[in-house]
Amino acid sequence: MLLTQKTLQKIERIVSTYEEKIFNPLSEIKSFELFECQEHLRSVPDQSSENIALPHQWGSVWNNSWFKTEFTISKDHIGKKLYLQPKTEGRETMLWVNNEAKGIISKELEVGARGYHHTLFIGDNYSEGKNIALALECYAGHPCIGCHPGDERESTTFTKEEYIHTFQSCFIVERDELIKDFVFDLKTLLQIVQHLPEESFRKGTVAACLEKVFLLISQSPVDTQSKQLRNSLKVARSVMAPELEKKNSPSAPIAGIIGHSHMDTAWLWTTQETQRKCARTFSNALNLMEQYPEYMFLQSSVLHLEDIKTNYPNIFKQIKQRVAEGRWEPNGASYVEADGNITGGEAQIRQFTRGMKFLKDEFDYTPDSYWLPDTFGYNAALPQIIKGCGLKYFLTTKLSWNESNTFPYDSFKWQGIDGSEVVAHFNETHCWPDPQTLLSRLNGLEEGKYTGNKFSIRHKDVTDKRYIAYGFGDGGGGPMYEMLEMARRCEDLEGVPKAQHMTLSQFMDNMVETSPQLPEHRGELYLELHRGTLTHQHKIKRYNRKLEVAMRLLEYLDVQSKLSGGDGIAKETLDALWKTLLVNQFHDILPGTSIPEVHDLAIEQYEQAMEACRELAEIPQSYGSGEYSLLNTLNWNRNDYFSIAVDSTKLSMKNLASEPYNDLYGTDHLLIKSDVDGLSTRNIEIVKNSKIENSSPFSIKEKVSTPYYEFKLTPDGEIKDLISLKHQRRLTKESQAFNEFLIGEDIPALWDSWDIDFDQQVKMQVSAQHIKTKIVNQGQLHLRIRSKYSIGNASHIQQDIVFYAESARIDFETLVDWNEDHKLLQTSFDLDVFSNSIKCEIPFGYIERPTHNNSMVDRACFEFSQHKYSDISETRFGVAFLNDGKYAIDANGSRVKLSLLKSGGHPDPRGDKGQHFMVYSLLPHDGQLSSEEVICPAYELNHPPVLLPANQMTNDSLCEVSESNIIIESIKWADDNSGYVLRLYEAEGTASQCQLKLSSAGSAIHECNMLEEELNELEQTEKGITLHFRAFEIKTLKVSL
Repeated sequence: MLLTQKTLQKIERIVSTYEEKIFNPLSEIKSFELFECQEHLRSVPDQSSENIALPHQWGSVWNNSWFKTEFTISKDHIGKKLYLQPKTEGRETMLWVNNEAKGIISKELEVGARGYHHTLFIGDNYSEGKNIALALECYAGHPCIGCHPGDERESTTFTKEEYIHTFQSCFIVERDELIKDFVFDLKTLLQIVQHLPEESFRKGTVAACLEKVFLLISQSPVDTQSKQLRNSLKVARSVMAPELEKKNSPSAPIAGIIGHSHMDTAWLWTTQETQRKCARTFSNALNLMEQYPEYMFLQSSVLHLEDIKTNYPNIFKQIKQRVAEGRWEPNGASYVEADGNITGGEAQIRQFTRGMKFLKDEFDYTPDSYWLPDTFGYNAALPQIIKGCGLKYFLTTKLSWNESNTFPYDSFKWQGIDGSEVVAHFNETHCWPDPQTLLSRLNGLEEGKYTGNKFSIRHKDVTDKRYIAYGFGDGGGGPMYEMLEMARRCEDLEGVPKAQHMTLSQFMDNMVETSPQLPEHRGELYLELHRGTLTHQHKIKRYNRKLEVAMRLLEYLDVQSKLSGGDGIAKETLDALWKTLLVNQFHDILPGTSIPEVHDLAIEQYEQAMEACRELAEIPQSYGSGEYSLLNTLNWNRNDYFSIAVDSTKLSMKNLASEPYNDLYGTDHLLIKSDVDGLSTRNIEIVKNSKIENSSPFSIKEKVSTPYYEFKLTPDGEIKDLISLKHQRRLTKESQAFNEFLIGEDIPALWDSWDIDFDQQVKMQVSAQHIKTKIVNQGQLHLRIRSKYSIGNASHIQQDIVFYAESARIDFETLVDWNEDHKLLQTSFDLDVFSNSIKCEIPFGYIERPTHNNSMVDRACFEFSQHKYSDISETRFGVAFLNDGKYAIDANGSRVKLSLLKSGGHPDPRGDKGQHFMVYSLLPHDGQLSSEEVICPAYELNHPPVLLPANQMTNDSLCEVSESNIIIESIKWADDNSGYVLRLYEAEGTASQCQLKLSSAGSAIHECNMLEEELNELEQTEKGITLHFRAFEIKTLKVSL
């Protein structure tokens, strides 16, 4: 190519030089009325505090400044499209025209996050003398110390000067269409030359064209309105036109394109600020739709539409109009873009049912895709849930972030643990629809060379299509008008993949139709990154588990009340509580990767919701003597231990084994052993001063003996040589770790609160310093060994290790006073068990993961998710780990580690400091994982029997399931108010048949999809209803009354 690199650099400078001259000032606005507040107002305020003239300094931390003015249409404005170009310096600014939101103004420094939105269309066809009311809502910003180790300051001390900005100028401008068209024509052809390979003939012809343009155009224009310059621009455009008119061949790859802005419900800003971000972004998209009739916009999270309807009804009205036109696609299905590892199965279904109901009610729209671009891994139950909610497709971008291995496919069939399949596609976001992006993301070309990059279409024999959701986001912003101009030129341009505006549904339908040989991937989509999100912010994760459990209880009580003729719990009340749970499952709230204000609000909302659940269930905070009903919300008969807070230690159970103890907080409790049938209650009584049985099955001599174990208790509080008496074998290797606390420096290369790097494990050391150990209970029911340790620089651990008289489960009730920076806390068990895999619970089942590093993929899977249990087993013996809110586990050989706390310093500089309570358990068992040995005990730890006021409900069981591997996950009142719904699943991974027997038959029983839409009626016989399950299959049944 004869065109030199220096000439290309000069042409690039021509583009930027003329781009700055696209808008010409018509008139300047200097005077404004100012109103300042910290509240988030949802419309232009009537009041003002002062009159100001530009330039003007404004702002303070969390400050909102409203600048209001009017301008009058003059002769200079007639017949022109008018734009506003304010330079407020605000972090984000929203323009209002005649009290209608018109879009976002952002700083040039924000271009990488939200795009550079500098000029907004006001309107046209105004008559002379008309007054136009303008308002600029300017946000000054708030503290945020970044995301990576070393970013900015490691403190919350911020100077007020950081939030003082200068509103420099404000102009009414017009767009010079000739210069605009010249700039984007030239920019398009320049990118073709820059990114096609050297051997491309198309590159050569375009390069020759650019050389002619270079000869025609002044690099330093003085007067853009001069006749000579404008003639040269016209001639240059005529020279470029033939190259821009050349069409692609029929075999050219196709990029389906649509405008989009990823919108985090909270992250480096609060949920309240997100509502304004949505208003700015959505009004901006609507403004662009006025100007570009081909423009389409994809918007995913339903919560954001719900917020817009509530807070910005005029924007919502316009969105409804665009949805009806087919230009605004509210696809994505989910209420929020929830975490894909930690969210419980039933809650994941409710994300869809709540989101899809809103879309149907408001837009008569049914989505077909689950849009989840930014979550930190995707569990293997999702394909069944997606399909069960009537969706066909799954889209994400996150697997391209893998730090070790490139995921092999970008379009494929994703098969879940039950065999359900959905079509998955790795789309692109946060980008332009220009030749550079298209050639990179489809062809794999970077600066003229084929890199085979992980962002391109990897298997070009499978598909020639990629979906490009262009526009910037994370915190909104979305496409700029410049992107629309580039998209127009790339619609069908030789040398560049075809870029065609189309909905997500249209793209996926077409891609599937033209790609009959999609490869298949089975199991989870494990993200080789952000493993620390399973641990960071312990309270949020534990509250999530507890609130999921509480909502299950409330809905069960609601059904029982209505079946007994009562009113139940108000639907609005349940909906509000579900909203709290679902919103806080967003993928930067539940993982604990947000700023302090987000975490604090989440914890406050969780605590309020938990208290509301307790009050609605009528559960006493503390129990005194009297009669009560003991409720088992699980569908099997149980005979296990549970504890209650009591008013006095001088209480016991009448006709039931019980004994008092004092917990780690110093609260009086009563440990109770009781049996209760599945989904039933039994009457019990707490009495005063009953004689307490003092005989104990626990012996403490040279060795400690329990009915299930024998071990040595060292003076340092260590348990050594733990032997299972039933199995006559050690649980851990001789003299190896048993509940050994490890702590180590945890400073990842990037993503402070997100990541645990592979090399972090070499930092982990056994460093807990023993302070004291004592036996605090040695009774009829349990042995409680209490130890205290110091660990790290300034932290302490108190722990009760609890052995039971009639259960092999060993509980570790743990209270950590955590005051560490950039440290990771784990507990380690070096088991005497050999297995190549560990089974970890995920929603509605489990997944097997390797315990070795045979391959690079195995090596990269070193910290992974679990829900209530994980299990490592040989054929005749195994050990399960149960928990009440610890989601991270790692297994290397027979060494199993639970991650307990992580204290990253960004974006929340407090890390996870504070007092944290947790329970994890060890459970040896016969054989391999089964419902009886592992799954049911894990449920029992998380769903203890509930002690309610006497006679609150009937003692009769609601229903019975004949097989132990069929678990009723939820019981709720039907959405259509026709009866109640049972959600069941097969838990062991084996096809099964069972009988379901209801206490009272309904008028009809239907199998439904997860949206409760009826599929087929089931036959009822005297034996009940016969159900057939695939391995891990979820069934939803509606019992109509």
